[in-house]
Amino acid sequence: MGDTLWDAVVAAWAPAPSPSAVNLHQYTRVPVETINDQLADQFRLGKNHAHTFGGLCARLASKLTAHTLCIYINRLLGKADALQIKALAFPCN
Repeated sequence: MGDTLWDAVVAAWAPAPSPSAVNLHQYTRVPVETINDQLADQFRLGKNHAHTFGGLCARLASKLTAHTLCIYINRLLGKADALQIKALAFPCN
């Protein structure tokens, strides 16, 4: 009975998402997840050894700048998927 009451409360108070909001979410979800994974794995964003807050900010800024630069280079090279940044370091012949 608790689930039914909760569902009724949520249905009454939570607005239904518009179709455009659902489409926007589906369109942006994959690139956001890809960038998050790249920053966490390839740039080791989760592992920093900064001793001060300024050092942490500097490390974060340099990693985000490097990621942005890789995407920019891929776009300049005309790559279909600009998020394929490993191919810059390890090109396939």
